[in-house]
Amino acid sequence: MSPSPNTPPSRLRNPLMLDYIVPTGLFILFTVFEGLVPKTNYPLVYSVKVITVTVALCIFRAPLKDYQWQPTAVLPALGVGFAVYLFWIPLDKLTPFHFPFGQRSAFDPYLFLPKPLERNLFLLLRFYGLVIMVPIMEEIFWRSFLLRLFTTSNEDFLQLPLEGFSNTALFLGSACFALAHPEWLSAFLCGLLYALLLRYTRTLTAPLIAHMLTNLLLGLSILYTHNWSYW
Repeated sequence: MSPSPNTPPSRLRNPLMLDYIVPTGLFILFTVFEGLVPKTNYPLVYSVKVITVTVALCIFRAPLKDYQWQPTAVLPALGVGFAVYLFWIPLDKLTPFHFPFGQRSAFDPYLFLPKPLERNLFLLLRFYGLVIMVPIMEEIFWRSFLLRLFTTSNEDFLQLPLEGFSNTALFLGSACFALAHPEWLSAFLCGLLYALLLRYTRTLTAPLIAHMLTNLLLGLSILYTHNWSYW
């Protein structure tokens, strides 16, 4: 049956909320499951997670249109991304307490994957997830979706410009982003900076670039120092 011409446009768009939610929801479910399996099974579970979330991003791809290229946003994005990298681990070391949930796997590929080929293939997949998949997924959910939803509190969030979120949404969204990370204090400040970068540049591509750079530098640092607790 065709929708009535009098049906509010927001009601027609409401199913698109799933496009913003499903990939991140799957990611969270797999992340919880990772903590329940033996370390020896972690590479397999992580591989399935990356493939599943990537497929979900392709199927529920409508929000990808939120990424609009803006050349003038590149330099601010690189600056914010580098700044977050600089404070992420040092600030976390000064954090007085940590929440018991959301702990990282701390998987040591050199210990559990002694064969170089297997280890290198896993590291390639791990960096794809860390640097490409996770930023694309999280910026869609945390910045494009949640900030606008907290601002409008209903299905009309799609009518709001990406940068049009309220200051209340800014802090609520950053708080939720913090609760999703073990390094909650660093994540809270990171969430604020990424959101303010979005407001300043008016393009979701800016926090995406920043997020990718932050994760790349953190991943390389962890690989170099073998500080797997942040992995």
